[in-house]
Amino acid sequence: MKLKSQIAIGIILLIFGYFMTNSIKSLMVSNIYSDSEDVKKLQKQISDLENDIEKLKTKNMELKTEIETNNSKNAKDNGYLADMLEKVENYENIIGLKAVQGNGITMVVKPIKNPIGQIQRNIDANDLVYIVNELWHSNAEAISIQDNRITFRTSISPSGDFIIINDDTRIPTTSEIKIKAIGDVEKLYTSMKMPGLFQNITKKVIIDGPFKEEDLIINSYEGSLDYNYMKPVKTGE
Repeated sequence: MKLKSQIAIGIILLIFGYFMTNSIKSLMVSNIYSDSEDVKKLQKQISDLENDIEKLKTKNMELKTEIETNNSKNAKDNGYLADMLEKVENYENIIGLKAVQGNGITMVVKPIKNPIGQIQRNIDANDLVYIVNELWHSNAEAISIQDNRITFRTSISPSGDFIIINDDTRIPTTSEIKIKAIGDVEKLYTSMKMPGLFQNITKKVIIDGPFKEEDLIINSYEGSLDYNYMKPVKTGE
């Protein structure tokens, strides 16, 4: 009941603001040829009305925020809203906005060293890209590299002696790099153990694993998922 009243108040405020805006226009038209004293009064009226309109806009925003908060609090009592909130949360998990947990596998990529411990070949960014693509192909639901969440916006690129992930994480090409993947454990494990899958990579780097894991935690994506240029396609017009 309270929610309906708030919505009604918001609508009334918007209508009132509309009429006040038109009142300003009417006053300007009807008094455009008045003497200077009338012009001063008119200007004051316009200024007062504009201030009132701004107050109404602020109040309307406050009511909108309160309504959205109430909707969230009452979602458990509203099957439709609860279902919508659950779907939103699932989508946030899928695109990487939230940390997730589940069974899966881990793999460790290491640079090749000679018998006395000197590195003969550093890890290449393309090695990681290949492994990540194979994990996606095996229906991994969430992937991380050195605890950096991999999303559709992730870039994995070389930069001198470093590999840049998600535009700001610098991983030395001489370090051991751990990859996590959550999904169907048996499918992920079998796919990553397929003979010959990494034959081109293992000539250049060492891959330990895959190892089956329980309750892996993969962190949320820390970058921006904002977009400025794409718009949804309008249908039914």
